[in-house]
Amino acid sequence: MPRYRSPRICDFLSLTDREREVLVAVADGLTDREIAIGMHRSKFTVMMHMRALRRKLGQSCRAHLVRVAIEAQALAPQIPLAADPVSPYRHPAR
Repeated sequence: MPRYRSPRICDFLSLTDREREVLVAVADGLTDREIAIGMHRSKFTVMMHMRALRRKLGQSCRAHLVRVAIEAQALAPQIPLAADPVSPYRHPAR
């Protein structure tokens, strides 16, 4: 099982706006396909953002990225992960 590494604040500051959007969507429980549809991008583009997130935040799996997103908001709410706390990617029927 991959080990979790707690990210530093500077790790979040290196994220692009799009990477933050993807991180929020992942924390909301969306799949790569759902994120791609919501962002009007290809699934491959979302997969590349996920790869960049894992590299920049030092995580090896999706579950750890979710944990990072939750901890970031709990421990350092001054770091905006998204402009709107409600995900624009959530399908209304969910």
